[in-house]
Amino acid sequence: MAVWGEKFRGAYTGRTVLGSSMNFDLYLGCVYFDKTRGGPNRGVWAVDIYQSERRVLTIWKRERDVTSNHAALTGILTGIHLLVQEGLMPTASEEWLTIHTIFQYIARGITQWSGYWMENEYRTKTSGKPIRNLELWRELLTYRPNLMVRWYAKGTNPIINELLDFCWEQFDDDTLPTDYPEGATWLVNPQELKQERLKIVPSAI
Repeated sequence: MAVWGEKFRGAYTGRTVLGSSMNFDLYLGCVYFDKTRGGPNRGVWAVDIYQSERRVLTIWKRERDVTSNHAALTGILTGIHLLVQEGLMPTASEEWLTIHTIFQYIARGITQWSGYWMENEYRTKTSGKPIRNLELWRELLTYRPNLMVRWYAKGTNPIINELLDFCWEQFDDDTLPTDYPEGATWLVNPQELKQERLKIVPSAI
């Protein structure tokens, strides 16, 4: 795992340096309403995945009875799962995915807290109790050697801003829809991506 850029407020910002033009960039947007605004906790997350400068996959989902952190982790894992299912994850322990996020919880969890968690049965330093969202973190951190992270202050990344706008649009007058649709759209055939990667890094897949 590597993080590029200067340390800022405990997370990281700066220019992300990618090791290969075939690496992927995952951008996360997530919005959330809690019970104080009426109804159950609910959120919408959206993820765009880029390869080089082209968007290759877009995913989104509405979630009921979740926290914002739970929804954010679910969005990231859903993106990873789809890449893995299509055989686009390298078998070697190389950094192949950069997560772009405004969530310090995500950035710090991967870059700062994960080492302690993994050495201490996923328990917190302060209370010794199991961390929140334990199963999601346990799964995400199996990919830790493959991940890089870039954190942004809110409003500073145009791709994330667009994802947040999209998420807000999924709520109608601050009410929860009766159905919970989700969408996953490949904008580039994943098999083409796999073949392109093989041409550049023959042993990567």
